[in-house]
Amino acid sequence: MEIEGPGTARRTRTLAPGESADLTVSLKDGTYEVFCPVDGHKDLGMKTGLTVGGTASTGSGTDTTGGTGY
Repeated sequence: MEIEGPGTARRTRTLAPGESADLTVSLKDGTYEVFCPVDGHKDLGMKTGLTVGGTASTGSGTDTTGGTGY
Protein backbone atom coordinates (compact mmCIF):
# COMPACT_ATOMS: atom_id res chain seq x y z
CA MET A 1 0.00 0.00 0.00
CA GLU A 2 1.19 3.51 -0.78
CA ILE A 3 -0.19 6.92 0.21
CA GLU A 4 0.73 10.16 -1.56
CA GLY A 5 -0.37 13.71 -0.88
CA PRO A 6 0.71 17.06 0.60
CA GLY A 7 4.21 16.47 1.96
CA THR A 8 3.70 12.70 2.21
CA ALA A 9 4.83 9.71 0.15
CA ARG A 10 4.97 6.51 2.24
CA ARG A 11 4.50 2.84 1.48
CA THR A 12 4.69 -0.60 3.00
CA ARG A 13 7.01 -3.29 1.77
CA THR A 14 5.62 -5.53 -0.97
CA LEU A 15 3.40 -8.15 0.66
CA ALA A 16 2.76 -11.76 -0.30
CA PRO A 17 -0.87 -12.98 -0.45
CA GLY A 18 -2.25 -13.27 3.09
CA GLU A 19 0.42 -11.05 4.67
CA SER A 20 -0.31 -7.74 6.37
CA ALA A 21 1.62 -4.66 7.41
CA ASP A 22 1.07 -1.49 9.40
CA LEU A 23 1.67 1.95 7.91
CA THR A 24 1.53 4.86 10.35
CA VAL A 25 1.46 8.37 8.92
CA SER A 26 0.71 11.88 10.20
CA LEU A 27 -1.35 13.68 7.59
CA LYS A 28 -1.91 17.39 7.01
CA ASP A 29 -5.20 18.74 5.69
CA GLY A 30 -5.50 17.87 2.02
CA THR A 31 -6.33 15.18 -0.49
CA TYR A 32 -4.37 11.95 -0.67
CA GLU A 33 -4.23 9.02 -3.06
CA VAL A 34 -4.03 5.53 -1.54
CA PHE A 35 -3.16 2.70 -3.92
CA CYS A 36 -1.36 -0.57 -4.56
CA PRO A 37 2.08 0.22 -6.05
CA VAL A 38 2.53 -3.27 -7.56
CA ASP A 39 2.85 -2.91 -11.36
CA GLY A 40 -0.57 -2.53 -12.97
CA HIS A 41 -2.65 -2.94 -9.79
CA LYS A 42 -3.51 0.77 -9.52
CA ASP A 43 -4.83 0.77 -13.10
CA LEU A 44 -6.93 -2.30 -12.26
CA GLY A 45 -8.75 -0.33 -9.56
CA MET A 46 -6.70 -0.95 -6.42
CA LYS A 47 -6.90 2.71 -5.42
CA THR A 48 -9.00 5.14 -3.41
CA GLY A 49 -8.91 8.72 -2.24
CA LEU A 50 -8.66 10.15 1.26
CA THR A 51 -9.47 13.71 2.36
CA VAL A 52 -8.17 15.07 5.66
CA GLY A 53 -9.81 18.18 7.13
CA GLY A 54 -12.72 20.07 5.68
CA THR A 55 -16.28 19.51 6.79
CA ALA A 56 -17.60 16.40 8.52
CA SER A 57 -19.25 13.83 6.29
CA THR A 58 -22.75 12.60 7.03
CA GLY A 59 -22.89 10.27 4.02
CA SER A 60 -23.28 6.51 3.93
CA GLY A 61 -19.54 5.85 3.80
CA THR A 62 -19.79 4.61 0.22
CA ASP A 63 -16.56 4.82 -1.74
CA THR A 64 -17.27 7.17 -4.66
CA THR A 65 -13.73 7.21 -6.05
CA GLY A 66 -14.08 3.96 -7.98
CA GLY A 67 -11.48 2.31 -5.75
CA THR A 68 -11.62 -0.86 -3.74
CA GLY A 69 -11.91 0.89 -0.39
CA TYR A 70 -9.06 -1.07 1.20
